[in-house]
Amino acid sequence: RFRDQLQFVEADIYQYIERRLSPRLRRRVDAADVLQETLLIACRAFADFERRRPMPFRTWMLKTAQQQLVQVRRYHLQSQRRSIGREVGDDHSTALLHASLALSASTPSRNLMRAEAQQSVVAALNRLAEIDREILFMREFEKRPYEEIADICEIDAAAARKRFGRALLRLRLELKAAGLLE
Repeated sequence: RFRDQLQFVEADIYQYIERRLSPRLRRRVDAADVLQETLLIACRAFADFERRRPMPFRTWMLKTAQQQLVQVRRYHLQSQRRSIGREVGDDHSTALLHASLALSASTPSRNLMRAEAQQSVVAALNRLAEIDREILFMREFEKRPYEEIADICEIDAAAARKRFGRALLRLRLELKAAGLLE
């Protein structure tokens, strides 16, 4: 039964994980490894999920993937090995932004202007709370419904809507202050 449902969502779960792995974390772990661990955890918890059915299967899998990503980040940040916090790179939210802002430019000066604007946007996003960045990306880039976002973030749908609206307003104010919006 788990396998039957998984075939419809596995690619989406992989993309969800892939988009959220920061470049510095990718040096230590592969999205396929996180997916495999997510599937193992979900398979073990599937009987309980079937009994309770707290949310749609796809949403439950996304939430499980989100929890596994948190565990992977925590493990690598707290490990006795070289801290990934000291490595140069971006967090998962800014990695998504870099991908979305990657546009070709025809001159070196345009490249520089675009890079400076991108850095300002990344800095503005990083000033948002992590949950607000996640909600913003899930809604704007992944086009997820508020109900699914709410389930993944463990808040209600009304709170997800409010957080999204407030995050947009804060981002707009930050970008105006940086001179990127009028």
